[in-house]
Amino acid sequence: MPDAEASIRDAYLHWMRASAPAFLAPFALIVVSQARAGGTASAAPPGMRSALTALAIGSVLFGRSFTRRIPASPSGIPAERARALVRSTSWSLVGFATAPSVLGLLLVLFTRSAGDALVMLGLTLAGFVLLYPRAAQWQAWLGHLTASATEVPAS
Repeated sequence: MPDAEASIRDAYLHWMRASAPAFLAPFALIVVSQARAGGTASAAPPGMRSALTALAIGSVLFGRSFTRRIPASPSGIPAERARALVRSTSWSLVGFATAPSVLGLLLVLFTRSAGDALVMLGLTLAGFVLLYPRAAQWQAWLGHLTASATEVPAS
């Protein structure tokens, strides 16, 4: 079993290196907001600020419920298919965590307000803290997916 854990750890580290550029999204938000916030703040089209903020919050909240995707999946699938599902789910979670930055970039382009950028930055950082998959999560997910049907307790 130690060989399987090393394999999972190696796959996780490979995925983590590939997903590291996503951490640049909040910094891109800061750069654009500083470049655009130099002028006077303008009013966003009616409802745009609240709609984009609600969409950003919804992205993080939906990501939290999306983490239940794998425990709800059936067990007993082949290891390579299980890794593909875990990798796909992890990329989706990174996307949900990064969404507030993308929405913040759009909002800052309209409003030129550093305050909007800070709100979206906070939501993005909260998204990364809540959604970024950890190695222990990968092990638990892969353990669930590759377990035989008799090993998985009924819930």
